Amino acid sequence: MTSRPVAMISTLALVTTLLVALFGLERRPPANLSNVAGQTARYAGDKGAASESPAPILPGQRASVGLVPVQRLHALMGRKPLLPDHAMSAEEIGPVIVYTETSMSGAFGHNFPFFDGMCDWRCGEQIKCVFTGDKTMRHKAHGLLYRDEEPPDPHVPKAYPEQKKIYMCFESPANLGLLENAEFMARFDYEISYRRTAAAPTFYSEPYMNGMFDTKVRLFDPPVPFDKKVDAVAYMNSNCGTSSGRAEALRMLIELNQYPVHSYGDCDRNKYTDEDKVTLFSKYKFCVAMENSVFEDYISEKLFQAMSAGCVPLYVGATNIGWHMPVPVDQMMIHFDPKRDSIADLSRRLQSLGSNRSEYEKMLAWKAIPRDAMSPGFQAHLFSSESPVQCKMCQTIALDIERTI
Repeated sequence: MTSRPVAMISTLALVTTLLVALFGLERRPPANLSNVAGQTARYAGDKGAASESPAPILPGQRASVGLVPVQRLHALMGRKPLLPDHAMSAEEIGPVIVYTETSMSGAFGHNFPFFDGMCDWRCGEQIKCVFTGDKTMRHKAHGLLYRDEEPPDPHVPKAYPEQKKIYMCFESPANLGLLENAEFMARFDYEISYRRTAAAPTFYSEPYMNGMFDTKVRLFDPPVPFDKKVDAVAYMNSNCGTSSGRAEALRMLIELNQYPVHSYGDCDRNKYTDEDKVTLFSKYKFCVAMENSVFEDYISEKLFQAMSAGCVPLYVGATNIGWHMPVPVDQMMIHFDPKRDSIADLSRRLQSLGSNRSEYEKMLAWKAIPRDAMSPGFQAHLFSSESPVQCKMCQTIALDIERTI
């Protein structure tokens, strides 16, 4: 491997010293990351500590002192970045390779997660990042990626001791509970998921941000004017038996018949359309964005479609939804728990808000506030959307390479 010039060594050493002196960041001896549980404990502490985020570190604020993008993302989520004793250049790191056997198409693009590109590193440098299905690369790849639908045989060994196993899952624990299974997750070194504690967090918001995805409708598009909207709730769902109680609640709201509900899905259908969901929802004052199930951090595309459309969402879902939203939830949505809250009260709230233009428009004011006025959690969503998850994973592996030198 090519040696670095003496000047680069001195510069990187100075950068590390400044970080430690100025920001109190940890320096650690070289060590392998043991597993997801250990990694989570080092980066985020317990769940309570992770939810109490410090003052936000804005994108670009610490670029001059050497944080790589995935560390800046972690900082926005309240994690303390770890520093290596030996900072390495992109040339020293070399290409970072992850082997995976299957791909999928959906919210995160076509032929996901295969990837071959350059990812930001330090000081303007970039590292080569490759996610490949080439079987000849399995034995020398830095990481082996497994999807939620294909958990690995625990008896299949790594090709070499330092090779990392990565588990990727975007499913709710109600559908696939492996993320919540500590024994299962202990097989892995890294996690790619929607959870804040993942090594490479990736959110369902990302296709709707002004980032890497070519999405027709974006989160910050201005809403349809108040007087042009249909004064009703738009409802489009095909799963009518969810644990969240969504279908039962909407059926009762329809039967109450005090505020109109236009149901376009398979559940209590009373309307028909050929329009896509976001376009349809944009024409309504209110829309249903309730999750199928209720778990911490699990926020599917339903809510971000509603936010992009510019309707006021009726929401139940993530137990920590406030952390993920740009402003307090009562300033942008109607949080309704079907198992606890009153349908009659919900109907009165819809009637009141739907007839008061100034109060209604306050619920959409978040679309126009400055980025640095948004919550640290939502800034993490924004920053995460600016690079693909493959880059976050390659940066994480590269940081681990530094710590094992």
